[in-house]
Amino acid sequence: MAFRNLLTCFVCNNRYQPRLMRRIDGENNDAKRDIAILRRDNAGLPALEVNDQTRLCMNCNISILEEIDLILQDERHMRLNVLTQTRSASCLICDQEDNVERLCMKARVNIFITSNIYIPNNVRSCRIHLDGRGFLLQPLHAGLSFTLLDIRYYMPEPLEHGQSQLTTEQANQTRVITKTRWIVEARNGYIKSIFKFLAQVVRIPHAPHIGDFYRIVGAIINRYHQPIHMDGCDAEAARRILARSQEVNEVQARVAAENLQRRRQTEWERIDQNQLVDFPHLTLNYLQDLTLGVYQLFLAPSYIQDSLLRQNNVFEVDLRAQEQGFARFRLFSRFRNAASHHQFISYNPNEENQLQEENSILGYYCTCKTGARTLGTCAHIASILWYLGFAI
Repeated sequence: MAFRNLLTCFVCNNRYQPRLMRRIDGENNDAKRDIAILRRDNAGLPALEVNDQTRLCMNCNISILEEIDLILQDERHMRLNVLTQTRSASCLICDQEDNVERLCMKARVNIFITSNIYIPNNVRSCRIHLDGRGFLLQPLHAGLSFTLLDIRYYMPEPLEHGQSQLTTEQANQTRVITKTRWIVEARNGYIKSIFKFLAQVVRIPHAPHIGDFYRIVGAIINRYHQPIHMDGCDAEAARRILARSQEVNEVQARVAAENLQRRRQTEWERIDQNQLVDFPHLTLNYLQDLTLGVYQLFLAPSYIQDSLLRQNNVFEVDLRAQEQGFARFRLFSRFRNAASHHQFISYNPNEENQLQEENSILGYYCTCKTGARTLGTCAHIASILWYLGFAI
């Protein structure tokens, strides 16, 4: 009989006595239920409906609660109460569809400020539930049902006081953020290029209708314009990006351990670009994959031209004495005229002068603000790779 009373854990599929299990149904377990469903999906288990018999074992319950605590302690975490409705075309109070009107923006803002509940812009209400201003009557706020939406927001990492360079982890995280938000910026620029009204400062009288304007614009673009397509951008590419963001910068570690920023005559041999005959040949596709985009490569010609003008058409290279495949460079900043940065590149020597991209570039490091990253490269590293591996 004891065996028959055992319940199966929703996450790990192990069986335990009911007294050792915890429920995940009900309104108070929204966060726990969402995490449990995600863990079950990640484990490759078949989908199950959550009901009043669904349970978590003690270990899974504790683990999920700890994850929730970590989320709540995250400074980038925000919790938002969002109205739940059975039908968007019906009244949010009585669920009737007759004689309803859409809540105005001021009415939705009033509910958010007074009751901390976000109301989507397509929500409707019967006119008898509204006051003379079109606001939902205050006593009805208490009857609104909502669900808790957990939102995490991320921003590029700033330099702390006294910090001259982002760590590898910070620089990689910043690149993940800027790569992710590119499609938003690209679409926003695309909208402004078509609809000049949105490319200018919008006057105050139009501000309440800006949401409607963008919805009209979106409908026109969806109907008559081609979607933005990014070749090679799929789930596999995203996994590769996340994997590269976890890599450590071995070249930076070596530079710091051996103090390679200082130029000692006995440790470095100075040559020019024409004498560097073993640098690998690179294609534009390889460079775009390594730099994770085209913007850094777009800046490369101007950086190289500036360097050649400063050094009488000579691009100086410092080779590590008694060691092949490790070089040091110097480029000037485009933000501060007097500032310069050192770049270190570890590469696989191409002694046969042939195109061989696999494992051509083994690592790199620059002393600029974002030069420690392993996900993509800064503009200085990209300029050197473009010039030595592609342009000449």
